[in-house]
Amino acid sequence: MLKGNTIPGALFTLLGGAFVWGGWSMGFVTKLESQPGPGFFPVLMGGVLCLVGIILCLTGLSPQ
Repeated sequence: MLKGNTIPGALFTLLGGAFVWGGWSMGFVTKLESQPGPGFFPVLMGGVLCLVGIILCLTGLSPQ
């Protein structure tokens, strides 16, 4: 049986994936390879949002 966290978790995962996709296309690192580029922060935050969404989905699908 699905609990209340499954659909919001899936939406958070999709939203985080969109931020990772957009941030990665802006450039994750600069040409110097030692400094973060303009897409570093969106990729980082999108990855965290994806992780939280996956955890929400898994807790919503767990049989408790």
